[in-house]
Amino acid sequence: MLKHIYQYDTVVIGGNLSALLYSYFNNLPLVINKLDIPHRFKTINNASQLEMWNKTYFRLSLAGLNIAGDKAQSVRLKENELTVTTKHARVIKLNFNKAIIFDDESINGLPLPKKESDQYEVLDWMYPTRCAPHDTEYIYVGGDLVREVHFYLSRANTGRRPVAVSYLTKKQLKDFEYSDTYAKFKCLKVLEENDIKGTMGTGPGGMRYHYKIKLEVLKREVKKTAMNSYEDTQELQFKYDKPEEILEHSKLTEDTYLFKVQEIF
Repeated sequence: MLKHIYQYDTVVIGGNLSALLYSYFNNLPLVINKLDIPHRFKTINNASQLEMWNKTYFRLSLAGLNIAGDKAQSVRLKENELTVTTKHARVIKLNFNKAIIFDDESINGLPLPKKESDQYEVLDWMYPTRCAPHDTEYIYVGGDLVREVHFYLSRANTGRRPVAVSYLTKKQLKDFEYSDTYAKFKCLKVLEENDIKGTMGTGPGGMRYHYKIKLEVLKREVKKTAMNSYEDTQELQFKYDKPEEILEHSKLTEDTYLFKVQEIF
């Protein structure tokens, strides 16, 4: 049953950090079509994108600009009307003059894209066995498969675990040579080349040696790095700004409620 109808001149659609920041700095209502939370390793000028996303989400919610929160199940566009169906079958309708779109996932009624995005960010989370303690937090490798390796401390405090970050095309994702198995082998080579060793063992005659490190892939996460490319229309504007670009060119207006929220939180 339809309970809420909103009237806006401009509404922002998207669940990534760029959408949240744009909504925040421009004091515009936000509809999150799909949560796109940055992983813990992404930073802007050494500041955590994850913390920035959480803080901005919270402030938008306090200001009443986070229209559906994280509850949107489907989003439908029809001319100047936006219909959001939530996880609990609640329906929210918005009428607008312009929609500014940062993410096209899970949106029905969009025009056909002029070009499809074909770049994916892939995270292979791994568990090491027989790995000696070390203080390495980050290794830049280069290339497509395992471009970077981040290390994080597990909650169980069992040492640093590696996460391999790759940037692959749809075709590469279907190629076994870019699979999590190959990522594991390349990650092992990276560890070896950066003098990360296995735990110590004792052989015949008391000779000391390092065990070989073994890696087990716990999970692979895949997501697009950008939405498809579209032509703007009178009602729809598609934006591809990165978070750092929005931060560089934006400033919160002092006479807004969001400015007061920022001063407190």
